[in-house]
Amino acid sequence: MAKTSGIVSIHGKDYATVPFRVRCFRELNPNGFIITTLEKDDGTVLVMKCCVYYSEFEMPIATGWAEEVRGSSNINKTSALENCETSAVGRALGFAGYGSAESIASAEEVTIAIERQKNQPKKKKEAKITAEQLTALGSYLDERSDGDILLKKILDKHKIDHLKELSKSIAEQAIS
Repeated sequence: MAKTSGIVSIHGKDYATVPFRVRCFRELNPNGFIITTLEKDDGTVLVMKCCVYYSEFEMPIATGWAEEVRGSSNINKTSALENCETSAVGRALGFAGYGSAESIASAEEVTIAIERQKNQPKKKKEAKITAEQLTALGSYLDERSDGDILLKKILDKHKIDHLKELSKSIAEQAIS
């Protein structure tokens, strides 16, 4: 099998893959150990811990943790345990200095995180205030002696600079 560089560019930033980190560790530390422990498996959530040792009789040089939720992604539908373990190993080796100096996260972790963000439900963009609502609200505020104070309260409450930035439903509430 041909060796690849093991460095993946994602959004212009370089990330090391977990196999690359393991290979670097093994080449530099033939007597080293990478030990993983399943810390939690409640049927839904998995938590793995990984400790990296230079030799059998030393304290760990780094520890990495990972958490996965079964079924939360395509890989976690079939291989959540393996995915969780790989993430913990990648993080521990990253903390130990193997991989990219720019990031502890491995290329695999970043790719999964980006995929999860893409699959997040999109927030529905709410319709803006209508011209009729803007006119009605403006007239109402102009007629009141405390209209300036009320306008400031509305703008501050909704963190906007002008009434035309109000959503249609908030405008309906303000008018009623």
